[in-house]
Amino acid sequence: MWNRKLIISVSIILIVFFWYINRNESVETFENVAIKRIPEKDNLFLLLTTRLDSFHNKIWKDISKNHNNLQWSSLPPRNKENLVITRQSGKLVNKTKLSNKEFTIFIQCKTIRNIKNMGRSDILLIPGNEKIGLSVKIDNEYGNIHIVAADKKLKLNKKIMTNDLKMYAIVKSIIKSENNLRVYVDGHLLEQVKLQHKIYFNDNHIRINKSKNSNFELRTLAIYNNAMTNKEVEEVTDYLEHLKPKPHPHPKPVPGSHSKCFKICQDECKHSGNYKDCFETCAYRLPECREYCKKNPKEPICNTKCRGYDKCPTAYKRDGEFYVYVSKDSIYADMLGRYGEISYGRDRQNAREIYHMNFNKCKIPKVLDEHSHNPHNKKCPFVVKDNNPCRSKYCRDVNWGNNPLKADINKKCRKNINYYCEQNYKNDKACYCWNPKYQDNRYCAKFRRHFDDHKCSPSQFEIDEHPDYSKYIRKDDIPCWNCNITD
Repeated sequence: MWNRKLIISVSIILIVFFWYINRNESVETFENVAIKRIPEKDNLFLLLTTRLDSFHNKIWKDISKNHNNLQWSSLPPRNKENLVITRQSGKLVNKTKLSNKEFTIFIQCKTIRNIKNMGRSDILLIPGNEKIGLSVKIDNEYGNIHIVAADKKLKLNKKIMTNDLKMYAIVKSIIKSENNLRVYVDGHLLEQVKLQHKIYFNDNHIRINKSKNSNFELRTLAIYNNAMTNKEVEEVTDYLEHLKPKPHPHPKPVPGSHSKCFKICQDECKHSGNYKDCFETCAYRLPECREYCKKNPKEPICNTKCRGYDKCPTAYKRDGEFYVYVSKDSIYADMLGRYGEISYGRDRQNAREIYHMNFNKCKIPKVLDEHSHNPHNKKCPFVVKDNNPCRSKYCRDVNWGNNPLKADINKKCRKNINYYCEQNYKNDKACYCWNPKYQDNRYCAKFRRHFDDHKCSPSQFEIDEHPDYSKYIRKDDIPCWNCNITD
C-alpha cells in the first residue's frame, strides 16, 4: 500500500516537472531566450535584427517586446543577412520612451562603395533639441564617424574602414554631473568626448536613412535606456555579432532562384555599388534574364524593375518651347549620355521628329502630337462639330479660357476661326459678330479684324488704329502745302 502511494506521488512529481519544462519550452521562444541572455535586459528599449525572422511586409518588428516597430517606406532588398539601404527610409513607431539622460546604441552596418555617391550614409536620426537630438552618419568606404549631439557637431578625428561590417556602439553617460559620449567599434573604445549641451529627445519619429540617399547595409539596431560600461559594451557586441537565427526545417526556395538568370544577376550585383538598382534591372540588362523573363514574366526577378529604368522621357510645353525630360537612372539617359530637361525648340512637328528619332520605341507624347486634343478644349467656345477650330491642329495650343483678343493664337488658327464663324454665325452665339447685321458695328468690326477678316469700312476706325499709322505724316505737319517746291 505504501509502495503504491509512493509510486503515485513520484508519478505526480514527474508529471508536474515535465509539464513545467514543456511549458517553458512552448513559452520561451528563441527570441525570448536570446533577449534574456543579453546583459542589462531590463533596460532594452529596442532590438531590430535580420538574424531573427521579424519582418511582416514593410514592418520590422521589435524583438524586445516593447512593440517599438520600424516601418519602411519600401521594403529593402537583402544581400545575404543584410538589408541594402539606398533610397528606403524607416521610421520608428515607438510605444515606449527613449531616455535622453543615459543610453547605449548598437548599430551593425557597412557602407557600399558607389562612384555616384561617395559622400556620407545617413544611418540614424533621433529628433530633439532645436532639430537634432542625436544623428549618426558615416563616410562611405573609408573615413570618419560623424555625430551630431544636441544640434552640435562632435569632433571625432580617428578614421576607419567603413566598408567592412562593424558593430558601432554609442554610449551617453553622466559622470560627476558632466555629459559624456563614448564611441566604440567592435567593442573597443574609439573616442570619448565631453558634451557641451544636454541632449533632449522629442516625440518625433526616430529615422533610418531620413535623407533617402545612402549606400549601406544594415544588420542590427539595438538601443538601451542605460549607459553601459566598457565590459558590458564588449559583452553585448560579442553576443549580437554571434546571434544565430533558428534554422527552418524546410526552407522554401525563392521562385526562380535556380535559374541561370538569377545566379548571374546575383553574382554581378554582389560587386555593384548599388545592389538594389543592379538587381532590379537584371531583367532588362542581361540577355539570359530577358530570355528567362519572356517565358516566366510572373517571377519576382522579372517583376521588380527599377523605378524609371525603362520609363520613356516625358514632354511638355513652356513659354512656347517644347521640352523633353529624361530620367537620370533610365536606359535613355545612358543612350543619350545626358539626362534632365532638354529643349527641342518651338516647332512641334520638328520636336516630334526628334523625339521619334531618339526614342523610337516610345509612344509619342500628346503634347508633341498635333492631332491630339487640346488640353484646354473643355473651355472651347465653339459648339458646331464640323470645321470646329478647337479640333484643328493649328489651334492645338490655344488656351480657350483666355480673352480671345489677348490669347496667343497663330495666323492659321485665326483663319480657321474666321472661316468657321462665317459658316456658323446663325447657330453659334460665339460667332454673332459675323452676322451681316453687325457688319458695321464698331466693336464687331474690330473683333473680326483680329481674326483676319477685312470686310469692314475704313471710316469705322480712327486713323491711329491703322497698322501702318506710324508711316504716315499728318498734312498739318507739312511746312508747305500745295506750294511750288522749286520756288
